[in-house]
Amino acid sequence: MRKQVPPESLDGPAVDLSRAFGRGAGGFALVEVLAAMLLLSVAIGAVFMTLLAVFTSSAMNRNIVLSGNEATKVVESIQRAAYEPCPSASNYSSALPTTPKMTLSVTKVEYIVSSVSDSGSFQASCPGTGDKGVQRVTVTARATARPGGSETLVIFKRNDTCPGSPTPGKRC
Repeated sequence: MRKQVPPESLDGPAVDLSRAFGRGAGGFALVEVLAAMLLLSVAIGAVFMTLLAVFTSSAMNRNIVLSGNEATKVVESIQRAAYEPCPSASNYSSALPTTPKMTLSVTKVEYIVSSVSDSGSFQASCPGTGDKGVQRVTVTARATARPGGSETLVIFKRNDTCPGSPTPGKRC
């Protein structure tokens, strides 16, 4: 048994602290070590979950930006293509850019019913009176990396060639 030193003495403590806190021989109790390990593992898990969320969000944002870039290329290529009165979907397919990560296809071409109508109604077949100068072209883009994902772009193409121009197809 240890010798108790009175509190007035400066030689040592009056109370045996190692027994008061359950520590034997100056070490930590098993419960304290387990509690510290649990807290550490929760903290490390939180850090890893945060990093995972950041990386996932970054990949999603990168895909959105790349898809937007591809969509811009599609719209520009359709707009640059020469206007064809009453074309089929295959006529504009050749104007689509080739992209390594997407499969692009023109799925539908619709024609405005009347050039003086405010309603802007379109129909699937070319009007009997001929093309009125505005077409609604629908392009479907399917990502090759994500087989289930697809985007649909609707592009309005107008006849912007100069009437009576000596150069056929010259834009006004």
